[in-house]
Amino acid sequence: MKELLMISGGIFLILIALIAVTVLAIVVAVFIFLPRYLKSLPQAMEINEEAQDYVNAAILETVHEWNFQKLYEKATPQLLELSHLEESEKIIAFCRQLGKLESYKGAVGGWQTSTEGSKEISPSDRHKFGKITLGNYVAEADFEKASATIKVQVIRRENQWLINSFTISTQGVITTLGMPTTLEALVDTDQKKRLLEALIRGDEQKD
Repeated sequence: MKELLMISGGIFLILIALIAVTVLAIVVAVFIFLPRYLKSLPQAMEINEEAQDYVNAAILETVHEWNFQKLYEKATPQLLELSHLEESEKIIAFCRQLGKLESYKGAVGGWQTSTEGSKEISPSDRHKFGKITLGNYVAEADFEKASATIKVQVIRRENQWLINSFTISTQGVITTLGMPTTLEALVDTDQKKRLLEALIRGDEQKD
């Protein structure tokens, strides 16, 4: 009986210790991470509002009279490259069949930002590539002939937003100008560009 009580007491003390460690870890996490979160929250809200305003303006300029030149003025090089395809002309013709815009509900969505560049990258390269922000937003709109869901992907580099893809879904038909990507793919592309430029610089120094 005495041994049982001793074992029970030991288990009780271990549980108390585990609870104390857990509580301490939570308190430390709150004091360390909560201020950082609260500090970054206004900036996050500002970026989201900035992205929403940009997307709303781009959509309205494009669909108001189906003027895709307005869209191309804000496009990434990738979207511009794909805009010359014959398929793009078919997509634009399809969109124009929807008729005039009758009502528009503002875009909603979210964004992701890459971390700072690697310490191995030179300061000049960090400034050139910088952080990448990728946003995906969705809006609803009513036109003369049908309602549509509009999805826009935007990318921001050095405080400049650009449209990477423009998708319209209506009556079961989905059409996309450009090619949506992921933040991971963008970061990977930048890493490859950095490596290539470093190799080129190395060859130039040898010459």
